This record gives sequence, structure tokens and C-alpha cells, in this order.
Amino acid sequence: MAVFGEISFGQTVLQASREPMTAATMTEADAMVMNELAGDDELLAIVSQTDGTTGTVTGGNAAGVKLEDVLWARVDALESLPERSERQQYTLDFYRALADNPRYGDLTVSNAVNYSGTGVSPTNGREYTSYTQMATFHLEDGACVASYAGTGAEIDSWLEDGRMATTDTGVDAQKAAAEYLDHVMAQNPDASFIANGYSKGGNEALYAAIRCADPDRLIGVRNFDGPGFGDRLLADPEFLGSLDVHGDDGIYGEGQWSVPKFDVGSDLDLKSTLAG
Repeated sequence: MAVFGEISFGQTVLQASREPMTAATMTEADAMVMNELAGDDELLAIVSQTDGTTGTVTGGNAAGVKLEDVLWARVDALESLPERSERQQYTLDFYRALADNPRYGDLTVSNAVNYSGTGVSPTNGREYTSYTQMATFHLEDGACVASYAGTGAEIDSWLEDGRMATTDTGVDAQKAAAEYLDHVMAQNPDASFIANGYSKGGNEALYAAIRCADPDRLIGVRNFDGPGFGDRLLADPEFLGSLDVHGDDGIYGEGQWSVPKFDVGSDLDLKSTLAG
């Protein structure tokens, strides 16, 4: 379990402010809450009103649902189980705490996508199955947080983590993440955006931000413990050129680019991260 200072993530959430969440007041713990929710298959299904995975990133219910309603639906489903695993009990307690706090419950969650696609390995030409999970959270000030979940349980999802370090142009999950961010930004033309992700999702958030078609509306990137980019991708002048376009006051900004799992207070700069 991740540790925020001297207390656990769960304790941090229980002690969270009850004030409305805005882009200016969103904490690291808030960001990780959204990453956790984006990785819940059942929650994504409730929001998107669909079951299973999809091969497109353009669905998922653009109108959105009040997060409190989704959380209580998950709580009710978990409470109805005759027996619960330790993980299910943790999720039940976690979701009940979130639903009881208007800081989280009053948010709207939209564009919930449980994506599965097909990529092609550049090394051997073989096809592989790609997975990524995404949801967008609408804050009280009108800003939106596009959140990408961490590595899924599927073995192909873990293998894709490794491909991220060797790809020339981006793996399928990264490209899907970038398409998703452009799509939700187009659907919310007046909103500023934060790209946010944990582990594999952290890499996807950063990749999506770099490839973003409208970077002036990006006000931050949160990449928690995401794998790095491969040397061949970083050697691509088009990829690095897009970094230069955003400049020191854009994408670099206040983005939390790389955060070790047990040191959420760490604040590493993108330039040194890329160089090192």
C-alpha cells in the first residue's frame, strides 16, 4: 500500500478535506483516488452503461454520472456478497468513505472506457492484445482530470509495460490514451485538463499529454511511478519536438512527472527524468 508521509493512502483519504475539489486544491491523494477508480471494471461498466471491454475510446457516457451514485451502487453490490475477499472488503470500505465525503461524491465521472485493442510488435511483427482503462472526472471549478489506471491483471497488459521501453512510435495503449485525451478535450471545449495516471497509466498520461492536439489547455500532468520511454522513442525528433512546443510554462509546469510508489512527496522534473 502506498504511504503518504507517515500514514497510509486509506488513512489519507479518510482524513481528506470535505471542501470542493478544484484544480488548485487537488492533492496527490485525490489524484490517486481517481486513478484507483479508473481501474475498477464494475465502476467503468456502471458509468459507461456497457459490459466488458471495448475497441474504441470514444464512448463511455459523455454526459457523465454523479460519482456518489456510482460509489453507492458499488457499495451495495459488494455488501450483497455472501462472502468478501480481503480486497473486496478494502474496496467496500474505501468506496463508502469516498461516497460519504462530498469532495469526491459531488464530482461527475464520464467517458469511462475499458479498452482492449490489437497492437503489432515492431520486433517480430506479431499481434498482441492491448489493454487500458480510462475515465474523466469533472472538478468543481470546471477543470477535468483524464485518469489512466495502472497495469491490469492481464499478462498482455504487463508485457505492454515492457514494450513501452522499446517502442519507436508508441504502443497501442499509449496511442489509445492519446486519442482518448484528444476526444474528451474536444467534448469539453471550455475546460482545462489535467492528465493523470499511475504505473502504466502514468506513462500513458504523459504520452497523451506530449501528443495532445491542444496543449494550451493542459494545466498539469500527474505521472505516479510510470515506466519510462525507450531510447528509440526519445531519439525521435518529432516526439522531442512536441516537448519543446509545450515549453517550460506548459507541460513542464507543475506536473508531477515521476513519483516513487512510497514517496509521494517526491517531485521530479521532467527534463532531468528524461536525461537520467
